[in-house]
Amino acid sequence: MEDLIIEEEGTSSALKITLGDFLVFINWMNQTEKFLDRGETLPPLPELESGKVKGWIQLVQRLEERFLKPGCLNSILSAVVPLDRPA
Repeated sequence: MEDLIIEEEGTSSALKITLGDFLVFINWMNQTEKFLDRGETLPPLPELESGKVKGWIQLVQRLEERFLKPGCLNSILSAVVPLDRPA
């Protein structure tokens, strides 16, 4: 597959994203949705050459870990649904 490179004018090379990188991440996110719908953990990291995609996936994994920490869900729920609301 020919790489399409998305790059903003005047930016560093760190912001170059290939179509291949994007497609790998989107495919992993689609798998993630299916895994979570079934109540499973996140899918394994795909075999990658791109450090960018690996970084994106690791960010999602860290967010999941934070969400699953004890007390995290309670603090999120209490922020959304105050417990001292009038009946």
